[in-house]
Amino acid sequence: KSLRELFEKNDSVGIYSLSKSCTDELLWAHYANSHDGFCIEYELDTLVYFGRNDYYTFDVAYSDNPPNLHISDMLKINDKVSFIQKLIGIKSKRWAYEKEIRVVTSVAGLQQYDYRSVKAIYFGLRMPEERKQKVMKRLCGRGIKYYQIHLKNNSYQFSAEAIDDQYPTDMKYLYSIAPIAEYAVDPSALNEK
Repeated sequence: KSLRELFEKNDSVGIYSLSKSCTDELLWAHYANSHDGFCIEYELDTLVYFGRNDYYTFDVAYSDNPPNLHISDMLKINDKVSFIQKLIGIKSKRWAYEKEIRVVTSVAGLQQYDYRSVKAIYFGLRMPEERKQKVMKRLCGRGIKYYQIHLKNNSYQFSAEAIDDQYPTDMKYLYSIAPIAEYAVDPSALNEK
């Protein structure tokens, strides 16, 4: 019954996995097409607003043993976050290099997000120049920072070197389709008072 109440709005759950690291070699090998892809840096507080309040965000815990779930865990209706974290937020210590953060919603599939949450793009070691240019052109005019991943000399470690935005003054992507008035107030510039 507790599980049903937990996910009563839908019979599916959306889990979005993120990492706190942009320079781990295994993350690049596993999730970025062996350095041919790119990594997106988000402002998490801006990203997680999906237009509703049914999401949870937590760091994944790493352990030598799987969690023990007890009936008492399921009965804590008012503490859904700790139950969800215990159920799907603990992994083997062998995965600790991922430094994973999970965003869990009651709806699977594509989610709405605030485009302003994208802060930076990190290009993989082997990403072709024309694809980098295409990404920059798509994201033009948004003040996004760009980095190129490099292999440190005599090492397996990576570093991220800032590179120039090739389209800093171009019109923002899709403004020609749905322009935003120049006098519109940017919520990030508002004073809390």
